[in-house]
Order: sequence, then C-alpha cells, then structure tokens
Amino acid sequence: MIIDCHTDFQPLQEVWLGSPYPVGFYDNLDTQLQECFHRLTEDTMATLSKMEKVLVDHNVIVRKPEFDTDSSNYRDKNDMLIKPPMSPRDFAMCLSDTLYFLDHGWKINPYKKVIEEYQSKGENVHMVDRSKPYAWVGYGEVVRMGHDLYYDVALEQNSPRQLRNCTEGFKNLGEGYRRHLLHFGGHADGVFCPVKEGVIISTHYGEKEIYDQTFPGWRVHWLPDVTIQRLENAKKSKVMPEFHKWWIPDNFYHSPVFNKHIMDKVRHWTGDSTETIFDVNCLVIDEKNVICFCEDDTILEILHKEGITPHLIDHPTRGFWDAGFHCMSTDVRRLGGKQDYFPTRPVGLEKEYK
Repeated sequence: MIIDCHTDFQPLQEVWLGSPYPVGFYDNLDTQLQECFHRLTEDTMATLSKMEKVLVDHNVIVRKPEFDTDSSNYRDKNDMLIKPPMSPRDFAMCLSDTLYFLDHGWKINPYKKVIEEYQSKGENVHMVDRSKPYAWVGYGEVVRMGHDLYYDVALEQNSPRQLRNCTEGFKNLGEGYRRHLLHFGGHADGVFCPVKEGVIISTHYGEKEIYDQTFPGWRVHWLPDVTIQRLENAKKSKVMPEFHKWWIPDNFYHSPVFNKHIMDKVRHWTGDSTETIFDVNCLVIDEKNVICFCEDDTILEILHKEGITPHLIDHPTRGFWDAGFHCMSTDVRRLGGKQDYFPTRPVGLEKEYK
C-alpha cells in the first residue's frame, strides 16, 4: 500500500513537495519582472531542495511535480498563469487509504505522472467533484488524528451558504470518523500542530478551553505572536502598505514594478502573511524529527524540551507564498496505522466547538 495516512506525526515514508513554475514561464514579461520572478523562483527552489535533502536523509520518498515546457498548459482563459502548485496541501490530502485531489485548472496536471503511477498500482485516487459540498473543505484546515478528524472553518469570512457547504462537506469526507468542527479562524495548520502523541504546539489563535475538550490531557505549548513586530518592520521599510500582506524584509526581489504586477495580475498567488505564524506550520517527519522555520526561539525551546530535533530551514519567500513547510507538502504514507488516541469517545461523535 502506498497511500496510508492517519495523522500528521507518525513516521513519514512518502511525501509530495510543491514547486514554483520554471523560470522560462516568465519569458513573456519585461526584463525587470523576469529578474524578480527568477529570484523568487531561485530562492524558493533553494528552500525546497533543503527540505528534500532532510527528507531523503530520513529515508522518506519525495515526489515532485513535473511541468511541460509549454507554459500555455498552465494559463487560464485570460492567458494568465494559474497559481503554481507551491502548496500541495491546498489541493491534495491523503485520508486513510485515499488520496483526494482537487484540480486547479491546469491543462496538464503537474502531478499527473505520480497519480497515474498510484492508479496503476491499484491505489485509491479520488478526483474531487467541484460541484459537491466536500469540495469546499480546505485540506490545510483538516487535522487527522486516527479515528478523529478536526476541521477548522472560519465563521466571519464565510456566508451562511458557504458555511453550510463546508460543514456538509466535512461530514461527507471519509467514513468512520468522529468529527470535530472548530472555529479558530479557518486554517488549522496555521493555528496548531500536533508534533507527537500527547503534544500540541499552538499559536495565540488557538484556545486552551477548546484544546481541553478536543485533546484532553495533551500538553499544549504556546508560541508568541510575532506578527506585531513583523508589521512594525514592514512599516519601517520603503514598501507601500498595500504590499505588506505578502512582502517581508527577506524579499530582496522587491521593486515597485514587481509589486504592481503582483497586485494587478497574480494577487491570487499570495495570501496575507501579516497574520501568519510560520513557526507552527511544521512538517513532522516522526516524533523525534521536525522540519521547521524559526522566527522566534520559542519553537526551538519547545522542541528540545519534548526531545524532538528541529531541522531548521531558511525560507525567505514565505511571505510571498504565505506558506510554511506543512503547506508546501502533502504526506502520502506514514507508518503506524489508524490508532484511537481517545478511546473513551463514543463512535460517530460529531461536535461543534464555539
């Protein structure tokens, strides 16, 4: 069995990594824009290469997207590049023995080769039907915990119809799970990370009272809110405020021309990194090894205290992609099988926490 995943912390054996587009895809742009995109791509690829090395050193099989040389296969009807597959967690999730894949409109799927390989070996690959409510479920918003699934959906940012689709979709995702509906803000892997059985690392977006109910008896370590100082640093820069959501001081490729192109043409590629705590967005290799970023030393202190080795990787383009190492990957296979971490809970439990 290739696809077999039940948590985010059991020993990792196979993983997908994301990727930006090849630099040649920007050849149609002005020279200054080409240079900025080239630098963005080079810096991003350097980060991904370091991730891959750590994973391979821990005997993890790494699968990566492949691109056709013709960039038109990755453009929309307006001839604009579709967002590259930088964050496979956005469109792919392995739940038990099934890979759910939500197509993003590429004419040639960057993961076509690996998907076809899985299918040829009899693996369960489910191409998500966008007309169904379960297509609304963001995979970065789902935390797998053996027999329990946690789904973080934002209340304020969604209309009543969207909320209905999200909650109905969550109920139809997989079978035989206890389901917990959270409202931390709509992106669970940007709020908390279970790094091993019994241990959670959380940002200030999480709530102790909710953890006491959803992860009873587990230790919760808290990360500081670094977004305030980050915004102050941005204000001291020469960058216009409207660009602060994706720009960080590490972005040496900044220029007014590049900023304008991003805002006018590919704003959907970016997020709002002013609110993101990247240190929590870890990729757990196993209960002794974690790939992480360190914006504040607290993450290192927590991991060392828990007997976990942090594998630090610099990630200078994190602000642009608004993605940490968990988002930039999708775990396909982890050892250990489907465990029941909360055996006293009733079968079929469905609960919403507010």
